[in-house]
Amino acid sequence: MDKDTDTFTMADVAEIQLEQPPEEAAEPATDGEAAKDTEPKATSFSDAFKHATGESKPEAEAVPEAEAVPDESKSSRSASDFKKLKSDRDNARKELDELKSRLSELEDNNVNSVLEDVQKERDELSKRLRVTNIERHPDFKRKYSSKINAAVEQAKGVVGEENAERVEKLLNMEESEYRTNALEDLFSELSQSKSAVMGAIIQRVGEINAERAGALADSENTYAEMVQQQEETYKANAASSDAVFQEVAKEASSIELYQPREDDNEWNLEIDARVAQAKKIFSGDNDQHSLARASFWAASGPKYRSLLADSIEINRRLREQLEGINTSNPSVSSTQGDAAPAKEKGFMEHFNELTDR
Repeated sequence: MDKDTDTFTMADVAEIQLEQPPEEAAEPATDGEAAKDTEPKATSFSDAFKHATGESKPEAEAVPEAEAVPDESKSSRSASDFKKLKSDRDNARKELDELKSRLSELEDNNVNSVLEDVQKERDELSKRLRVTNIERHPDFKRKYSSKINAAVEQAKGVVGEENAERVEKLLNMEESEYRTNALEDLFSELSQSKSAVMGAIIQRVGEINAERAGALADSENTYAEMVQQQEETYKANAASSDAVFQEVAKEASSIELYQPREDDNEWNLEIDARVAQAKKIFSGDNDQHSLARASFWAASGPKYRSLLADSIEINRRLREQLEGINTSNPSVSSTQGDAAPAKEKGFMEHFNELTDR
C-alpha cells in the first residue's frame, strides 16, 4: 500500500482539547444564557464523550457549606443570664449570712426570757381588762353598791342629819389613816350606844369591801361566773318569752286571718308566714323603723276588722234584697214547691266571699 493512500495517517486528525482553557472575562449573561452556563463542563475525554452521547451526566459539584457564624445576640443573652444567676447566688449568700448573724444575736440576748416577759405583760393586760369589765358590769356594781348604800343609809340615821354627808364620804373612802382618824373624831361626838351601832356598820362595810376585793382578785373565776349567770338569765328570759308568745298565739286563732282551712295549703302557708312575722316582731329582731311600722299596724288592726265586719253586713243585706227581687218575679218553669228557704251565712262565709276564698 502506498504511503500516500494510507487511511490511518494522523496528519489530518484535528487536535482535541482535553483541558478546559482558562475562562476569559465574560460579559453579563442574559436569563437564557445564565441557564446554559449552569450546565457542568467536561473535565476529561471520557467525561466529554459520555456527556456528548448522553450516557451519563456529571454529578453536580458539591458546594461547600458556609461556616457557621456565631449568633452574637444568643451569646450576649447567655452571658447576661449567667451574670444574673451569679448575682442572685451572691445576694442569697449575703442574706443567709445576715440571718445567721441576727440569729446569733437573738441567742445571745436570751430569746426565751424575752418571750416570757412578753407573755407576762400580755397576761397582766388581759387581767386588767377583765377586772375593768367586772367593775363596770351592772350586776357586779348592783351587788356590792346596794349593800354599801344600805349600810351608809343606816349610818346616816345614827349620826343625824348634821353629820350625814360627812359619814357618807368617810364610809365610801378606801381604808387609810385619814379615814381612821376622821371616824374616831366622829365617834367622840356620839353616845356610847350610837358608837356601838356605828362600829357594827363600819365592820359591815369593811366585810363588803373585802368580799368585793376578793372577787376582783379572783377575776378569772368571777368573770366566768358572771358569763354563766348571763347565759342562764338569757335562756330563762327566752323560755318565758316563748311561753307568752305561744299563749297569745292560741288567742289569735280566734281571728279569721289565723284560722286554718282544710284542703287549702296556700292559705295555711300564709298563716304560718304571719305567725313567723309576729314572732319576729315580738322577739325584738327588728330595727326601729320596722318596729314602729308594726306598732301602727297593730293599733289599726281592730279598726280594720270592725270596718270589714260592717262591709260584710252591708253586703249581706244587699244580697237579701236581690234575692227578694228575684223571688217576686218567678220564671214560668218554676214551681212554688221547688223554692228552698235561703240559708243564713256566717261571718266566715261572707269573709271568704269578699276575699275570694
